[in-house]
Amino acid sequence: MYNKYLNEAQRIIVDNYLSSKYNITISNDKYTLDVAHNYDVAGVGQASDATNHLAAMSADILKISSPAGLANNVYMLFGHDNASVSSWTTTEAPNAGSNIQRIAREWWFDQTGGTITSVTATIDVAGFPAPPVGYETYVLLVDADGDFSSGATQYPLLLEDGTC
Repeated sequence: MYNKYLNEAQRIIVDNYLSSKYNITISNDKYTLDVAHNYDVAGVGQASDATNHLAAMSADILKISSPAGLANNVYMLFGHDNASVSSWTTTEAPNAGSNIQRIAREWWFDQTGGTITSVTATIDVAGFPAPPVGYETYVLLVDADGDFSSGATQYPLLLEDGTC
């Protein structure tokens, strides 16, 4: 239930969220990662009528906004695997976990209809445990194969008032 009108792009994104959450097949499926990353699906996109949705947050942690390259029928949806955010781990961490730890939860992104060339990512770390002693920097790990131990790109983040 919403207290405002949803435009076409927002309706498509909500349909995809519900489809993932309840394992329901829909005709306008824009998110193909339902099986393993069906939690808190959110997204940005633009419908064929040029209505759009330009910012979305998943699990009150990861926010995506300011999509560049957005066009009609282009969507970027993302969801997570429901792994824990309550502790730090070296599992699948770059450099065999030497001088780096990560939370276990992973978000996956799916683009349809074209390519969004860049987005702004904001991470609310207020719900994360305190970093281990000696760990002072947050980074966003991006990897295409689902295993951050090799090939992951690290994007340094600036922590300010509980968000990066």
